[in-house]
Amino acid sequence: MKQIIALILALFLFCPEDMAATKQDQFEHFIAEGRKHFGKTSMLEWAMQNIRIKVGRSWEWFNLKGHEPLRELYTQTLPRHEVFRKAAQLGISTYSLIKTFFKGIRHGQTTGYYFPTDEDVDDFVQDHANPLIENSETLSNLQSHELTDNVGLKRFGKFSIYFRGVFSKRKVKSITLDHAVKDEVDEGNQENLKFVDDRMLHSADPSITELSQPSIDDFGIDASFKLSDSRFWGVRCGCGHWNFPDKTFPECLLTRGLNTYYRCVKCDRKLNMASGQWVPEFPSRSADIVGRHLSHLIFDHLSAAEVKRRYEAATTTIQKKNFSISILGFPRTTAAAKPITDEVLRNAERPYAPNPRSSFSFWGMDVGDKCHLVFLQPTGNSLLVTDFIEMQSDNEKAIIQAVEQRGGYCGVIDAMPYKTLAKNIARHFQGRVYINYYKGDTLKTGEEGQGEFAVPRVTVNRDESLDETTESVREGRIAIPDPRRMGADKLAAFETFKAQLKMLIKEGVDKDGINEIHYKKNVPNHYGMALNYARIASEISSVNVVTGVDPIFVKL
Repeated sequence: MKQIIALILALFLFCPEDMAATKQDQFEHFIAEGRKHFGKTSMLEWAMQNIRIKVGRSWEWFNLKGHEPLRELYTQTLPRHEVFRKAAQLGISTYSLIKTFFKGIRHGQTTGYYFPTDEDVDDFVQDHANPLIENSETLSNLQSHELTDNVGLKRFGKFSIYFRGVFSKRKVKSITLDHAVKDEVDEGNQENLKFVDDRMLHSADPSITELSQPSIDDFGIDASFKLSDSRFWGVRCGCGHWNFPDKTFPECLLTRGLNTYYRCVKCDRKLNMASGQWVPEFPSRSADIVGRHLSHLIFDHLSAAEVKRRYEAATTTIQKKNFSISILGFPRTTAAAKPITDEVLRNAERPYAPNPRSSFSFWGMDVGDKCHLVFLQPTGNSLLVTDFIEMQSDNEKAIIQAVEQRGGYCGVIDAMPYKTLAKNIARHFQGRVYINYYKGDTLKTGEEGQGEFAVPRVTVNRDESLDETTESVREGRIAIPDPRRMGADKLAAFETFKAQLKMLIKEGVDKDGINEIHYKKNVPNHYGMALNYARIASEISSVNVVTGVDPIFVKL
C-alpha cells in the first residue's frame, strides 16, 4: 500500500505542469477510495459526516441527541443477526436504513428491504429513503440514474437496495442479497418471510436486521427476540443497584410533589437514563443473535410524567394494548387473541403416546408445499390426537399409505392450493374424504364434480370452526399425548405441533370502518389447521364411533 502511494506521489511531483491537474485528481480519488475501503471510521462517524436528518422543518447533520441508547448500535461491530423489539417512533428505522447504506458503501453489500405490503414500501421509500438520499451529497453522487432506479430498486455504484413487499412469495425469492432488513415483522406474511434468509445463501458475509412493534407473545418479533441474547437498557444507581426500567414498570416511576421521574427501585434516587448500557440476559447467544428491547422509558421523547399520564389513562382493553405496544414495546396477549397457550396444552396432555398404527381414526390434512396431517381417535367423550406427521405434497402415494396405516376412515383435506392432489386423495377413499372450502356461515356438505370425478365437499365458516377446535382443546374435549412417552424424533415433531397450534391467533381487521376479529392468515399454523379439519371430519362422519376403551399405544 505504501509503495503504491509513493509511486503516485512520484508521478504527481515530476509530471509536466499541464498534467498536474489530472494527476492531482487521480491522487485525490485514490486517497478517497483508500479511506472508503481501508479506513477505520465507525458507522456513527460516517453518518455524522454524510447523513442529514429532518429535525422539525430543517435538515441537520446526523447526531444522537436524545437517542443515547442507540450509540452502541452505531459504534459496534455489526452483528450477523440483529433484532429490535420496539415501541413506536424510536429511530430504529433510520438506523436500519443508515446501516444499509454503510454496508453498501463500505463493503459493497446489496440489501433487500422487506415490508408487509407494496403500499408500505411506497410510504417508506417516499417518506424516508428518498429524502435521506436527496439530502446526502455522498449518496446523491453515488446514486445511478442511468440504470433502473425506482421505488423498488435503488442503485449506488457497486451496490443496490431492493425494497419489496412480502405478500408475494415471488417477490421474496427473486433476488440475491448480502443483507436483509425485515421491517414491521409482525404485520408481514410470516410464511413468505421464511424465504428471505435463503436469498443470502451465496453471500460471503450474510446478515439480517429485524425490527417491529410486537403484537402478541411468541409471535413475529417477540419470538425472534426470545431467541436472541435479549438485551435491556440497564442503569446502575450510585447505591450500586442495577435498574432495568422496562422490567420494573410501573414500580420504577416515582412522583414527589410536582415531579415524576424514574427511580432506583432500591433507594429511590433519580436515574440518569443516558448513563445506562445494554445488558444481555443470555450473553452466550450474542454471537448468534443480538436482540434489544426499546421503549419510551429509556429515551427522552416522552417525559416520565407523560408516560405516567398515558398509563393511568389507559383503562379499556384496547387502550392498555396500545400503551403496552406503542409506549412500552411489549406484546399484549389476551385469551381471546391467543386461545391456545403452553398452559392450555399442558392441561390437554393425557397419559398415552402417539400411535402410527391405529385401526380407526378421523383425520385432517393442511395442504401446501408440505402437507401436515393430524389423526384423531374417539374415546369416551374425547378425541385423542393419535398422530401428527409432515409429508411432501408431491408424494401422493406416500400420503395415502400413511393415512391407511393409521386407520384413516373419514377425513377432510384443504381444497387449496393444490386442488388436484386433494381430489385425487378424496377419490381414492371413495366418499369418505371431503375437500374443504372456508365460506358461508354454517357447515354444509355436498359434492363437487360429476360422475366418476365427483368428490365429497364441505364448506364451513373459518372463524367459527377454528373457535370450536380451540375451545375443544381448552375444555379437554381434544386431548394430546404425553411428551414423556415419546422418542427423540417424535418429541421434536411434537414441539412443532404445539408451536403451530399456538399460532391459531386472532387479529382485528378493519373492514369498512368496522373492526372485525378473524383468525390470522399466512402464519405457521399448519398443524392447527389440520387438527381443525380432523375435528370437522369427526363431526360430519356418517359413522359415530366410540370405542369405549383407550387405544393400545406403543411404549417408547
